[in-house]
Amino acid sequence: MDKNLCMRLNNTLYGLDVLGGEINYISHAHTDHSYALKAKAPIFCSDITSQILGIEYNENEKIKEKTEHLESNSKKQKSAPVRIPIPKNFKFADAGHILGSTQLEAQTDEFGKLVYTGDFKLRDGLTLKSAKVLECDTLICECTYGTPEAKFPKPEEVYENMQKWSKQNSNSIQLWGGYSTGKAQELIKFLNDYTNTTPIVPPQISQICAHYKRNGVKLEWLDSTSSEAQEQMRCAFCAVFPPHQLNKKFAWQIASAHKRTTKVAVATGWTGFRKISADASFPLSDHADFGEIYDYALSSNAKKVFLVHGENTYTAKKLKEKGINAFAIDQIQKEIRE
Repeated sequence: MDKNLCMRLNNTLYGLDVLGGEINYISHAHTDHSYALKAKAPIFCSDITSQILGIEYNENEKIKEKTEHLESNSKKQKSAPVRIPIPKNFKFADAGHILGSTQLEAQTDEFGKLVYTGDFKLRDGLTLKSAKVLECDTLICECTYGTPEAKFPKPEEVYENMQKWSKQNSNSIQLWGGYSTGKAQELIKFLNDYTNTTPIVPPQISQICAHYKRNGVKLEWLDSTSSEAQEQMRCAFCAVFPPHQLNKKFAWQIASAHKRTTKVAVATGWTGFRKISADASFPLSDHADFGEIYDYALSSNAKKVFLVHGENTYTAKKLKEKGINAFAIDQIQKEIRE
């Protein structure tokens, strides 16, 4: 994460998905946005993000004046960060990325009304609704897919193509690849709704599914350690794994163990941009594409837009060409002074 996301807001140093702040904000439960777990500073985040990450919540701890807070923190010498209530003048809004993901809205002395999107998308999925565009003076926006060539098809089209592929390979073992938190649950919901299948998942994905189910997302899955899963594996079955586990050797081992053809499909926004080792890959992403980044920047009416989490300078250049007053995040202090 860019070091410039450790920012002074209303006379307090905040880390936005980074560690190093006197108080740190975590937008969602992916490891590349939860570095603050390594620090001792207090954390604020959504209830669901706190549940997934297992962060202790101290509802009695209040956000104090900076000097009091630092003195108190020094005395406590916490061995792990504690979650505190959202600071005054700050608000959360859904980000549409994964369960519990939020955008952060803040009334600040330094930047006017500031919005930090974290990772977001403006398309409805099977498990989450899209993010809402927040009007602001200053926008800090992710740009993971910040190239004009990044244009994702409608999710419904992707689901239909996935359904066709699954039907064509119905006599084979199907191994679907998606990140344990967020994408795996989207794949499970797809398999439930489009193929009438209850997939088998490893324990780490099963634990995240339980969080989704507790928070109102209807999912059906089988933990790979259960007797039901072992019984289902006697026939052609579907399973969802983290993509880093799905290589040719693993697929060969599954095929050899079950004496059945095994196919691998991966769902990722990098389909078409990177070489993916799988029998099929589908452009299903939890991020905004370039058009959505532009739409958000335009609709927010932000006077200045700063790009993070991607090729920031390149994306800023492309947005400037479309009339957006955009900059890479490392320009933020210079531009705010001006």
